[in-house]
Amino acid sequence: MLHAKILVVDRTKVFVGSLNIDGRSERYNTEIGMSIDSAEIAGELLDMLDFGNSSYRLRLTQDHEGVEWVSGAEDSLAVFTQEPEADRWTRFKAHVLGRLLPEDWL
Repeated sequence: MLHAKILVVDRTKVFVGSLNIDGRSERYNTEIGMSIDSAEIAGELLDMLDFGNSSYRLRLTQDHEGVEWVSGAEDSLAVFTQEPEADRWTRFKAHVLGRLLPEDWL
């Protein structure tokens, strides 16, 4: 099954493509993507996305030292300080591989 990676940056820029956002995929995989500099398209895309059931928004913590995953509508936000849907084993493997692999492969 094909799936797209969609990034909306500062509600003004959009990236839509098949590329995993890491250096290894950028260098070694045959991927395609499109970058769009349009606040209007970014806004329309955000309105279409179902953050409650299928995706997360990322934001910095208040101290700007970490990342939070946010899902749901504004009236019922769920905020996670660890990657949601990743069990302890998956987080452990990511931690170990994060120490062994070059940063741009992560």
